[in-house]
Amino acid sequence: LLIYLVSLIKNGMVEHAGALFNLFLYLCFAVLVARIARQAVTASETDWGLGAGLERWRFLALGGLLVTILSPTFVPKIVFTAYADAGTAVTLGVTGALGWWILGALASGDRARAQNLAVQFSLVAVALINLKQVNLVLLVALTGGILLAALRDSDIRLTEALRVIGPALLAPLTAYILWRLY
Repeated sequence: LLIYLVSLIKNGMVEHAGALFNLFLYLCFAVLVARIARQAVTASETDWGLGAGLERWRFLALGGLLVTILSPTFVPKIVFTAYADAGTAVTLGVTGALGWWILGALASGDRARAQNLAVQFSLVAVALINLKQVNLVLLVALTGGILLAALRDSDIRLTEALRVIGPALLAPLTAYILWRLY
């Protein structure tokens, strides 16, 4: 669909639009990974900045390395194509990060933040399902891991995690069912 839309704009076939979009997805994910790394170093869940000057570039370089050369899912002959594998890797990673932040919000007792993150989780999970319907298996495995982490954490009640994450799964499941019916 992306190649088709870009080709409409250019009024000619643009075969490399999918590969460029996949590269853009990885660059966006690199920024997210850099922010997660900085949060881990500063031990702050509220600081979303990347620091200033050289510190910012160090974290961005680390994020770039972690999503490319150091990532087991980064295979150039697959990533630089229009395949949905790059989109799957990025959306699954973002969904996992959102699940982790939901658990952090629940552990700190911030239910409003957990609900906000659950809406974001739901939207990214819909994108994951829309890339490939078989990604439902990945979403179920990821959700199971998140709930297992909630079960193991003494600061989080499993029922509370289910109340937040359960409704967040309705939209991706609806998308999957609609695809199957279609």
